[in-house]
Amino acid sequence: MKRESIVSLLLQSALLAVLSTAATSAQVPENNVPENEAAWRLAPINIATQADLIPADVRDARNAYWKSRLTEFRTARRHHLEIATAPPLSSDLIPEIPISPKDIWIIGTFNQFIVVPVNPDGKDSTSDVMLYTEITFRVDRIINQPVQSTITNNYSIDEDIPGGVIRLEDGETISQQVHRQRFFAQPGHKYLMRVQPVSDPKGTFVVLKQWEITGGHVQAGSELETRRAGKGDSTLNGMTVDAAIARVKSVIESSPAMKEKE
Repeated sequence: MKRESIVSLLLQSALLAVLSTAATSAQVPENNVPENEAAWRLAPINIATQADLIPADVRDARNAYWKSRLTEFRTARRHHLEIATAPPLSSDLIPEIPISPKDIWIIGTFNQFIVVPVNPDGKDSTSDVMLYTEITFRVDRIINQPVQSTITNNYSIDEDIPGGVIRLEDGETISQQVHRQRFFAQPGHKYLMRVQPVSDPKGTFVVLKQWEITGGHVQAGSELETRRAGKGDSTLNGMTVDAAIARVKSVIESSPAMKEKE
């Protein structure tokens, strides 16, 4: 084969590679970065105009809890320490529908949120303010709850998480612990949820599992459940909401642990 022909083939191959890369880049986010479902947290909240509907004594108790926790986070950052986090769990080890007598299973809607500023003891300047976000879910339907639980439809469930973004009256913006997250609850969206009440912060709940159901069908709401669905091991993924509710109820009712409670 002539040298000119070889060069021509190499140039064509290189051109095809460039075109292929360009086509792929148009379909896949740069660096394969997934969608950021926590993007709504980036918008600064005007703390002077947001409405806090929580009673003052309950807010004081929640603030006291977060003063301690947020101070720990800040101290760790100042010393260049990482807050320990659990490694990703295998879908082979964690059941898709776990069973615990404390579980509350609901259909909930992300109804509203506020960003709450707190100051460490003895600190008054805005440079020392620390933030947590409080998300409120409206209970649309109760699937299962312990006998001692008294939540009802339209009940509000609060979940507190560290960080947030606020704008002060002088226009200064403060942003803390708001990161890109592939899976995160979004305002106005509806979820199949597994939650439990916690003693601290006072009157709040921890969301143990959630699946996106805004579009009428169940979609994985975590890396764990995405891996399970990817392996074809999910029974909930793709189900209609009614079918998923029936599935959850069936698993709970057939559980030996729950039958022992009866």
